[in-house]
Amino acid sequence: MENPILKTFSLSKTYKKDVVALSGFNLVLKRGTILGLLGPNGAGKSTFVNILVNIVKRDSGEIYLFDEEINEKSYKYKSKCGFVLEKPVYIEKLTILEYLEFAGKMYGLSGEETDERIVELVDIFELGYKKDKWIESCSKGMKKKVSIATALLHNPQLLVLDEPFSDLDLVALGRIKDIMHKAKDNGKAILIASHNIQELENVCDEFAIIKDGKILFQQSFREIRKEIEKRNLDNFENFVYRHIDKDRFEKSLSWL
Repeated sequence: MENPILKTFSLSKTYKKDVVALSGFNLVLKRGTILGLLGPNGAGKSTFVNILVNIVKRDSGEIYLFDEEINEKSYKYKSKCGFVLEKPVYIEKLTILEYLEFAGKMYGLSGEETDERIVELVDIFELGYKKDKWIESCSKGMKKKVSIATALLHNPQLLVLDEPFSDLDLVALGRIKDIMHKAKDNGKAILIASHNIQELENVCDEFAIIKDGKILFQQSFREIRKEIEKRNLDNFENFVYRHIDKDRFEKSLSWL
């Protein structure tokens, strides 16, 4: 059996004032899989993504990517990864076209290959009429498209997306989902961190539910469907929230 593309063991991270972001965080992501990391705001999703990107330092634990252990000094693995952060940092005085060309050089693509791929990405995400505008002048939705286009430019083996669907229009949303499914079918792996259950329900093959920095469970969507039927629950959302907050369905406003 082929080794997972990503494995973590007992990751932990505590910020100042004893704010625990991750604690005993264990996750497995197989090739050819779209995995949804699902949990409420503040659950630790972005901390985990930022640790993968190497912009946040973990306190302890192990991460294996592409069958190799990575640490704070590792960087070569990034050439095989595409990252879309919830709060990305751009070189805002570049145009969209210049930014994508710069990314192509950083990824080691030839000028010709970069140009050919940019043409397709600009078309797919409808960036053409804005491609010569500075990034600082772009809307949130346009910037999100630039982030996704940049992450896809070098054809990564692992795509990590943190709240990727916010600010996207319906056309872009449909196209990125189609791209992810094609990537999965070609043996690549995708991790999507989100708090929005409805956005992920019909996209992911597996789900890992995170709360208070810990993975409560990780199951395939097929297995989850069986549990929903077995427990006579209404839907996927009820299933998830019964794990995240068992008291959720008993709470109400006193004046209603």
